[in-house]
Amino acid sequence: LLVPRRIDCLAEESVVEGNISMGNLIIDTAKTGYYKIFKINNIPEDYIIIDEDLVSLFIFNKLRGLAFEELVGR
Repeated sequence: LLVPRRIDCLAEESVVEGNISMGNLIIDTAKTGYYKIFKINNIPEDYIIIDEDLVSLFIFNKLRGLAFEELVGR
């Protein structure tokens, strides 16, 4: 069972008001540290963020049961 840690990693440009994310969520990679799989703390959505290198590894090894959605941003 994968239960990713929630980390504070949003850049200041991200806008979250109350329990609603407004606009783009921008991840500050300097705040993610060594985490390769994590959730974003303090947002209402339950996104699981996976490092691009791990996604490539999953795809290369043809793991089944996984679906990925690209996060577009900086």
